Amino acid sequence: MCEALTDQILAPTRICLCEVARAEAIFPEITRRKIPHFLVSFDAFMTQAAPFAYRVLPNFKIEAPLFTRFVKSKKARRVFFFTPDLKAYLEQSDKLILPELDRAGIKYRRELFDFGNKDFRPIAAKADAFKPDVVVVSGYAYHVYPALKALREFDLIKKASVIATLDYIDLLHGDFPKTDLADVSFTSPVCEIPGKVLGYQTWRSAFRKKYGKDASYVDAYAYDTARILAAAQAKAGKIDEKAIRSVLPFKGIVGTINLDKDRDLTSTLVVGHLDNKAEIHEVPLGAR
Repeated sequence: MCEALTDQILAPTRICLCEVARAEAIFPEITRRKIPHFLVSFDAFMTQAAPFAYRVLPNFKIEAPLFTRFVKSKKARRVFFFTPDLKAYLEQSDKLILPELDRAGIKYRRELFDFGNKDFRPIAAKADAFKPDVVVVSGYAYHVYPALKALREFDLIKKASVIATLDYIDLLHGDFPKTDLADVSFTSPVCEIPGKVLGYQTWRSAFRKKYGKDASYVDAYAYDTARILAAAQAKAGKIDEKAIRSVLPFKGIVGTINLDKDRDLTSTLVVGHLDNKAEIHEVPLGAR
């Protein structure tokens, strides 16, 4: 597989768009050949280790501060975490979230779960016994959904403020009953909050008409990434860091896109909330 991927990235376009597992396998070859590489990953610090990697996608690096701001906005003193026992989630938790709670003197408990876990009721029971003010649910969408259902069994959706990771948005765009998702907050690109980004819903309607399915922020960021590449090529006649940065900040379907010094997305994320009327609102978090 790695050989096939290497052949792909050495094609005349000299651009690679790759998901995280494959990217880690071919980073050395990408670096050696100085090939621009666009990551599709949530891991917080991946671009730091890859000098030709770019990430124009929301990720854990810019999500983590939202969790701590949400906790503080609720004046929480006790926080419970549902966290997958996976490197990317542990890295986000250990390096970006828990140290901030330690500095603020906020008590927390983190329960790790295996990737294949399907029954979250035992963890929810531990959360109930901990009596948290805030519950943070991380994981893939197929972890988040049963975790929320388990919390609801213990009435923790009402007893505490619950916030879920970006994958919660996949549930909003799926066929899941909104009653199972209601009264939950979630980290989100601004474009997923209705009315916040002019033209986003028009683009989504056009996407559905053409492809027969709903688009989410991931599709929109992919669309904007392609537009950034096209703009860089048109302006500079090639695609390298200088060319890419020459068209940034970029006004995209998702809002304004820019990269930090590590070539990572700096666009603002917010916290949304799905109320019991199935309406989404932005949650005010106060000053940074």
